[in-house]
Amino acid sequence: MILTYFNNRQEFRNYLTVLLISGGVFCVFYLLLYLLTGYNFLACLRCAILIDEKGSLHHSGCGTGYETLSRYFFLSVTNLFAFFSCIGVPIATLWFRKVGNTVRNAFLRRAETEGYPYNNYLLAYVIVLIGTAFATLYTLETERIWIFMAPFLLIPAAKNLLLYVEEKKNQRMFYIVTIMLCIQTLAFEILIDTRW
Repeated sequence: MILTYFNNRQEFRNYLTVLLISGGVFCVFYLLLYLLTGYNFLACLRCAILIDEKGSLHHSGCGTGYETLSRYFFLSVTNLFAFFSCIGVPIATLWFRKVGNTVRNAFLRRAETEGYPYNNYLLAYVIVLIGTAFATLYTLETERIWIFMAPFLLIPAAKNLLLYVEEKKNQRMFYIVTIMLCIQTLAFEILIDTRW
């Protein structure tokens, strides 16, 4: 939203209105859910944090991640590494390429007609992703817990791949990326034997 304010002030008011309406709907929904069922999502969040810190009958407790500075950075970077490696090396590479183009075009303030429009949502997602990783709310099994964030990588990566294929007028890169993702999926299934 801050990026929108600086890049497109006309849209800022619309974004703020949508944000306030969404926040209001969120609050009303969870208030009704609490009144009708007694579900308290804040209590659930506190309980999950407590279990992470101390453990429970079925969970050994992995700690908060804040015990030492080195542990904090280790968990945060490991979360990002696990997410990017499990989403797929080709997808992560295309996403980083799109983010790089977006940041460069945002600083240069290029017009959308040049083929690489800067995207406020993509830049905002980078901030959210880093914040989520360094909040250490989700540690261990990052690839499973963060799966809801996969579209935020897949859509820009696909857009980047589409622009590349259209620019080169050759479908070869599409097939290369697809084959690489297939090989990585097979390798993960064969080499990583997870016992639940």
